[in-house]
Amino acid sequence: MATVRVITIVLLLMLSTFLTMAEVELMIDESKYDSQGKVEGRNNEPVIISLSMANEGEVIVGDIVSFYVNASDNDDLTGESLTYSWSLNTTDGNDEPISVCNSLDTCNVVVNSSWVIASTVTVKVTDPHGGEASDTLSVSVWNSLVYNWYLA
Repeated sequence: MATVRVITIVLLLMLSTFLTMAEVELMIDESKYDSQGKVEGRNNEPVIISLSMANEGEVIVGDIVSFYVNASDNDDLTGESLTYSWSLNTTDGNDEPISVCNSLDTCNVVVNSSWVIASTVTVKVTDPHGGEASDTLSVSVWNSLVYNWYLA
């Protein structure tokens, strides 16, 4: 085993003109390897840049609302490998998955009566290595919109 280390160090020293010292140190630091000789790495978690709702004005039961999330991941610059899961936390405290929106960065969903008053929509973004990030958005919903017309 000592001969292998000496040969490895000599080869690394020969290559060191092409590598930075940090790369050389990483290659010879045995504490970075597991029992199968694989290098341990760090996964960068995704980052949610923004979460927004496209609808303007009052939201009423029966409306279709659209949510958009913009997320990125340093491990995947295109963001194509990110997955999305959406849920609604209703006023009665229940977490309900919004399954029609899962795996999409855009969520279009019909508002039902469980959304009435104030609810929060949560999106969780996950990368293929298990890193995740989540964000929430508050939504105020009305049962119905009533106009009062007063005649003078």
